[in-house]
Parts: sequence; C-alpha cells; structure tokens
Amino acid sequence: MNFRALRKYLPYPLLLAVFFMYVSAIPASIFSGDDGETVTASLTLGIQHPPGYPLFSLIGKLFSLVPAGDISFRVCLMSAFFATLNLLLISVFFKRLAGIAGVKNPPLYFLWLPSLIY
Repeated sequence: MNFRALRKYLPYPLLLAVFFMYVSAIPASIFSGDDGETVTASLTLGIQHPPGYPLFSLIGKLFSLVPAGDISFRVCLMSAFFATLNLLLISVFFKRLAGIAGVKNPPLYFLWLPSLIY
C-alpha cells in the first residue's frame, strides 16, 4: 500500500473509532450533577443557573432535533461530536507546529498521539 495514501486516509477511520467510543460511553438517561438542568435548558432554550451556558444551550437545541434516542442522549451526542472535533483540531495544531519547526512530513504518532492522550 502506498504510504502517502495511508497518511491521507488513516485519520478518518481513527476519528470514527474515537467517535463511536464516545457514543458507546454516553449514559442511558440523565447522568448526575446539573446535567438534567443542562438538557432541559437545551430543549426549551431556557436559562440555567449562572453562568447560563448560552452557546451550549443553543447548539444543544440543534442537536435535540436529531432523530436518535431521547433528549439527554442527543445532548450528550453533541458533547461526543465536539470532543471528536477537538481531537481533529489538536492534530491539525500539531501538524502546523511541525511545519513551523521545519519538519515537512511529521510521523503519524506525532500528530495523533497528543490528540488521543488529551
């Protein structure tokens, strides 16, 4: 197999695997703490206790429209989605950091290991 193709397409199955790992860890219903209040505020676009988390509530409302599971699952799905996106952004950061340091083709572990550790 071409090593260049491996470097190009390896992140996608890795991202999907991490996303499904996060989804498999989502609780079946309301977990604990103020999670019930967060889910309710996301569904009704209400205001939580201070600081209120307005952006979380607005994006949670968008994810509450996804036709999968109950409302708490959908809001937790939003958290899983953004955690996976964070994994991708950390690897992009390290790729650019390698470019600044003058490394043209950094090894894959340099890009993905910090993301997986985080």
